[in-house]
Amino acid sequence: MNCPSKYKIAIKRVFYGVKEDRQCQRLKRSQPECCERTQGDCVEHNSKVYITLNGRCSGDVDCHYDVKAIETDLCKTFKKSVTRLTDYMTVVYDCVPDTDIAQFCSNDIKKGKLLYLSNMNYPDPISKGRQSCQCLIKTEFSRGIAINVIDIMFSVPQNTDICPQRLRITDTYTTRSLSCGQSGMFGFRNIYTRMVSNVTTALESNVEKRRGYVWIQFKAQSVNDYVMVYCGTAMEKLLYGYPLTTPQDTNVTVSAAGLSPKIIPDMSM
Repeated sequence: MNCPSKYKIAIKRVFYGVKEDRQCQRLKRSQPECCERTQGDCVEHNSKVYITLNGRCSGDVDCHYDVKAIETDLCKTFKKSVTRLTDYMTVVYDCVPDTDIAQFCSNDIKKGKLLYLSNMNYPDPISKGRQSCQCLIKTEFSRGIAINVIDIMFSVPQNTDICPQRLRITDTYTTRSLSCGQSGMFGFRNIYTRMVSNVTTALESNVEKRRGYVWIQFKAQSVNDYVMVYCGTAMEKLLYGYPLTTPQDTNVTVSAAGLSPKIIPDMSM
């Protein structure tokens, strides 16, 4: 897999395929067309390989991965009792421009049809230490925001039973929290869709060593609308009219004591 310079790999789907063509079975995958997906192939999804591939390649500009055939009981041969080996693996991915990706703990402002938000310097893990960084996402014209997960991975350190990291999604009506132990947080899985005009996301982390990853996508529900992302002091200026953090806090934005995140009320259209 490879993307142009200053783009990142965002994996959408991974699946194995078995050719039902008897000629390919006789040739034992020696022909190129026997290793490519065509109509009539048996397809099998494998979440374990997806997790491995996502961990190795998500966020990189290029990635090499040695594919090995796996046994599958889902795709039987015409001899129904025979377990088959897969013939190929297909990876569907997008190349996301760096210019469309805002970062937690920055002062980024972005506008576009599709925007993304990640931890600082993704695919590097979240920095060590205590941090609480927020970004506000709003639509330009209408109501309706969807959030999809490309890669969220939080885990409990070995020396504790407390999860030290979480992602909070807050709108006028509700808050959703994602933390350790939640599976399937990849592949552009939808985790939030509501008819609101703005939503606040907060990344909270307190770790002794670099760990954990966040990369999510935002889009407006209306095809004619845009989404805008305001992080750090840019968000504070939008909400309060002035920054709450001092100039030296440019790289890490921490919520001011006694002030909770302010949500712009949704207005009737």
